[in-house]
Amino acid sequence: MAIVITDQKVKEYFLSGPRKITKVTPCNDYILSLEFDNGEIKTFDMSDRLFGVFEILKDYEKFKEVFIDEHGNVAWDKDKTVDSKAVWNNRIDICKDSLFMASTPVLEEAPSGCVPAGPTSFLSVLTPPRISESR
Repeated sequence: MAIVITDQKVKEYFLSGPRKITKVTPCNDYILSLEFDNGEIKTFDMSDRLFGVFEILKDYEKFKEVFIDEHGNVAWDKDKTVDSKAVWNNRIDICKDSLFMASTPVLEEAPSGCVPAGPTSFLSVLTPPRISESR
């Protein structure tokens, strides 16, 4: 399910003050776990965005090389042996503001540093469903 960013949502975000990403963790299924300076933890699902400039991230090992760049955005260097400050098109990134507005809030952090997709508690994922016998 896509999150729609409206003009009102953008206005509210900037009026409340832009957020900084303090930690980014690559998770399974091309999901990023994002921690923000206000304590919020959110997920951003990249699985349906792996085309165009992001196609290189289909290589899961490359996807796991995610980092926070000097501007506070989530980024990847296409070639780690190339200085992205000298070769500008070596780096792909996603704006921290867009990530905050388009990501999904999570209630609790998973022990591994990754969180499940969707607005759910990690503990609910660990709890097996109850099976009742019907007679």
